[in-house]
Amino acid sequence: MWESLLRPYWQDRKTNMPLALSNDEAEAMVAWVEALPEAADEAVEELAGTPGEHFQHADHIAWEWKRDSTWLEGHPDAAVGVIHFLASSSSVNHWSMENAADVLELAFDAGADREKTLAAAELLVGLGSARATQLVQRLTEPE
Repeated sequence: MWESLLRPYWQDRKTNMPLALSNDEAEAMVAWVEALPEAADEAVEELAGTPGEHFQHADHIAWEWKRDSTWLEGHPDAAVGVIHFLASSSSVNHWSMENAADVLELAFDAGADREKTLAAAELLVGLGSARATQLVQRLTEPE
């Protein structure tokens, strides 16, 4: 389903075919990453190139993953990719920044790539997350 229908649809929508991608639709696509576990990494790649910013409710996924990290533990790099996207699109609200930083730490502990986790954490630091500052320190310490 991903290869035959959803990926081509997403790619077309990112190029305004047949219409420009609305912010609401792009926000809903954030959930596709988790909903498509067999294609989570590919969905994150599509998400990274998706236009939009200030998604009002997309950051709730950080709270969900912090509460139940089962999906995150099976897809740590995809989880980091989602948090990176949300942070880079100014879509992590101040009340969920610490949850987003906690998700990054959980993902790193589950095997996420250090450099990608660091990049996402640095974006959260730029948004004002104290918890992300601690994570950046941890990730930059010599191993």
